[in-house]
Amino acid sequence: MTSKERLQRLSVLAGVVMVLFAICFFQLAYLHLAFRQTERAFSERMEKLILSSRLVELTSRRTLSQSDQELMRSYARRLAGLTRTRQGQQLSRDLAAAVDLFLSRPPEERAAFRAELEDLALECDNYQRSRLKEEILLSNMDFQRLFRVVAATSGSAFLVSVIIMVLFWVWLLRQSEVNRLVVRCTRNGVLVGDRRGRIALANPVFAGLAGKTPGELAGRPLEAAGPTGALLARRIEGSRASRHRQGMCSPANTHQKRAPGSGGVGGGEKAPAVRGGSAGTIFPSPAGNRDRAASSRTL
Repeated sequence: MTSKERLQRLSVLAGVVMVLFAICFFQLAYLHLAFRQTERAFSERMEKLILSSRLVELTSRRTLSQSDQELMRSYARRLAGLTRTRQGQQLSRDLAAAVDLFLSRPPEERAAFRAELEDLALECDNYQRSRLKEEILLSNMDFQRLFRVVAATSGSAFLVSVIIMVLFWVWLLRQSEVNRLVVRCTRNGVLVGDRRGRIALANPVFAGLAGKTPGELAGRPLEAAGPTGALLARRIEGSRASRHRQGMCSPANTHQKRAPGSGGVGGGEKAPAVRGGSAGTIFPSPAGNRDRAASSRTL
């Protein structure tokens, strides 16, 4: 497996993992928002229940101090402001009006309004308790539905990601197998070096010219492949140095002059043809058996 194929497979795996993490993140965010909304609803419901309970307690007292009267009035108004449903609003407003009417009367005249006020306070308290039970049941149903949706979404996303990864993995395996067959079956010697100056691939023809097997050459320094490998190592190093110089300073029009007779390897030998960039693939000149024999003697 070449470094490019390995990088492609790692990129696919990283993409699948990122998609799964993104799905999990959005699901957690959605769950967090749902929990926060439910928490706010229950805290508001508990506040209403506490207010209605306090009003029931205050209305049952026979004597009320000035602070108790202020508390009763503030509790009734707060309860009326918090209620959202139509029935609850009607009950809380009637209770607030009854509290104002009860407290506006002198203490000796309040007995006639006490029974009605106590009944309204009890009715409002019972309504708040029934609403709390309904909200608990609805919340349980909502959370069950939410967890089912999350589980189905997670399972579907995971299954789709696995299918995509497997299909892409199979495609990469087929492509790599095709590349290996092409390199293995060609009549020319092929030597591939990586950026670290090591042999990434050598087909059987080149390995036979070097007197080794492809497995023995894989991973070794390019110089171990003989003069051709040394040439490829110099080309890779020169390409790296050229890119570094271009990154530091790139003139608009620079033409590098080549000295006469400098195009060969060693003392005027004809160099094998070289194609490719940093991959460093050497394709020897297909001039026939004579050139391959000469390359074998050189190695």
